[in-house]
Amino acid sequence: MPKLSGETIIAEKKAKYLIIIPTYNRRDDLRETIRSMPFLQDSEEFKLVVVDDRSTDGTAEMLREQFPFVDIIRNEQQTGPAAGRNKAAFSYDAEYYIFLDSDIEVPADWPEVIRKHLSPQRVLAGKVVNLYSKEVETGPRRSTFIGGSVPCTPEQANVGSSCHMVVPAACFRAIKGFDEEIPYYFEDSDLSIRANKAGYRVTFIDEAVVYHKNQGHKRGKRIQMHVQNRTYAMSKAYEKNPLKLSAFFIINSVWVFLQSVLRIVKMEFSDSLYILKGWVSGNRKFLRRLAHNH
Repeated sequence: MPKLSGETIIAEKKAKYLIIIPTYNRRDDLRETIRSMPFLQDSEEFKLVVVDDRSTDGTAEMLREQFPFVDIIRNEQQTGPAAGRNKAAFSYDAEYYIFLDSDIEVPADWPEVIRKHLSPQRVLAGKVVNLYSKEVETGPRRSTFIGGSVPCTPEQANVGSSCHMVVPAACFRAIKGFDEEIPYYFEDSDLSIRANKAGYRVTFIDEAVVYHKNQGHKRGKRIQMHVQNRTYAMSKAYEKNPLKLSAFFIINSVWVFLQSVLRIVKMEFSDSLYILKGWVSGNRKFLRRLAHNH
């Protein structure tokens, strides 16, 4: 269980449904997110805690002034969303943890939809729709052998997005929460994979919708981080199976090489380099893990 650090302002440590939102310098977006959840003010079941990752835009002050019913955890050092979510989750006695991003809005029927589908044996993966274009950003997806997820039917889905995910507290504690070695990008897929292995089914709920202010496609160092984390997470998943680990290394290496070449063809030379850097750093990270464990 992670140790708490920083300034923690908690009015109540119990909640049936604990909504956890990590944030960094998204004061105005966060304000709109909370305004889209008016049920929080009078709810005896839903509680919101915001983990402020050392924002410098007055996020904490805005929360205190405008939303006194929201609990705040302020970090002394930046940790990233994964560690922030863990810190909040392990600070409360709750039945379910609901993870949302700080740049989303929820429709009026969202609480009832969530209640209707809750199950102690299921991780709920909700739909994410672009707030402006109304295009579906995240629908039902299934993880592949190398970790990249592909569209599928709702019945086949087995991964969810931390932008909109509900995890039973028992499951979250059993798998020890998010892996803080993966601070962001692929941390949700890693959690989904470990939840499935632990006997909890990740289920896509089509009618559970949130609206997201999309930040665009991953470019530059974002690509590097995603490739690094996917490589590390999937290597970790196959760690105890040498045959699968070897197969993953080969197939992932070929896939990364092809993706790098494709970027070159598109004249995206820097992104091609970032993909290769991510592959190298992901494998190095896994080798350090092996060395530490043995």
